[in-house]
Amino acid sequence: MAKRVKLKLNQKGFTALRNSAEVRADLDRRASLIAHEAGKGFTRRQAQPGTRGRRPRARASVGTNSWESMRLQAENNVLQRALNAGRG
Repeated sequence: MAKRVKLKLNQKGFTALRNSAEVRADLDRRASLIAHEAGKGFTRRQAQPGTRGRRPRARASVGTNSWESMRLQAENNVLQRALNAGRG
């Protein structure tokens, strides 16, 4: 019979990886692609490292910066339609 293997995950290492500069740069790149696809009035907010929660991770976001883009988002879900641009 085979011996049991015990695996211990390095949670601090995972947290460091999820907040690394490379991951934040990739999030910024993806958010920029989504904002560009959404069009005028949508802007990327720079990726910030995560500091709270059980598994903190970096995050970036795309939002509106004008009343017109807010209206477009409310009526046409522009940001949801632009999400595929961030996958590539």
